Amino acid sequence: MVRQLIQARYGKLVNKIAKDEKISSSLLTIEEKKIYGSIPLLAETHQNFAKSILRGYTPEVPVEQKHHRAVVRFLKNVPAIIGADMKTYGPFKVEDVASLPVENSKILVRQRLADRVEV
Repeated sequence: MVRQLIQARYGKLVNKIAKDEKISSSLLTIEEKKIYGSIPLLAETHQNFAKSILRGYTPEVPVEQKHHRAVVRFLKNVPAIIGADMKTYGPFKVEDVASLPVENSKILVRQRLADRVEV
């Protein structure tokens, strides 16, 4: 039953992305936000790739997407997380300071698990 629920949520998410529909982050779990955060970028890159080929151009595919980073100070213990750049960060203890992808730092600050540090 759990497997069916996960597959159904995944299917709905993929369908929305394929239709270029917005996905409300309030409808996703924290884990889903982390996992699926880069899918729209992937879809856009693929669409640009296809358009280039159809127009007769040599497609330009970015080798690696650079993520902007932010420095945060942890207010609570946080287990290891998967960053928006698909790298593992942590685990973190109270008062640890780390440089993380901006997307992840915003989530941690919003959840009051960390404070942003101005450098």
